[in-house]
Amino acid sequence: MGPAWIIGNGESLKPERLDALVNEVTFACGRIHLMYPFTDWRPTYYVQAEKESYYDKGMVDDFRKIMSSDPTPSCYIEKGMLGFVRITRDLQDFVACREGCTEWHLPELCFNGSSLHVAMQIATNLGYSPLYLLGVDINGEHFDQDYDRGNSKCQPELWLEGHKNVPEDLEVYNCTVGGGLDIYPRRDLWTVLAH
Repeated sequence: MGPAWIIGNGESLKPERLDALVNEVTFACGRIHLMYPFTDWRPTYYVQAEKESYYDKGMVDDFRKIMSSDPTPSCYIEKGMLGFVRITRDLQDFVACREGCTEWHLPELCFNGSSLHVAMQIATNLGYSPLYLLGVDINGEHFDQDYDRGNSKCQPELWLEGHKNVPEDLEVYNCTVGGGLDIYPRRDLWTVLAH
């Protein structure tokens, strides 16, 4: 099916890098809409896989902003959030296993760290390969200083552990500038796009 880009929300994420991905298949999660005023890029797919205990009015409002963007991405959302958002168009719901997951077991989805990990699994299930990561800094800092709304749920250790559980035969490259994720081979965004 071709490559896909998995977009994180790290501090290295910049509008000009996203603008370069306008015609690429991309997966995003979290509060990526905060980047929308600065770029023409919009994700192809949006993934929301946070635990129900994370749902709050702010998260629901964020999701509604994602769903009102143009173009609207195809969305994958944890089944428990459906009652909160009350939006049914363009949604694929799923239940990701959470307890005791230490490795992927596709086609079943496993939370295993964050929505970004679920996005990687969905991309793999859809047949995309290789996967390129961008803005996946793994340091707990985000591209927007208001990202956490004063209520940080950053868990860099958990995120890193989730990456350690990615199958070794999966072709994944990290195009993030800097950051602390060195499990995958590094690639330069501009070089990858030039080929």
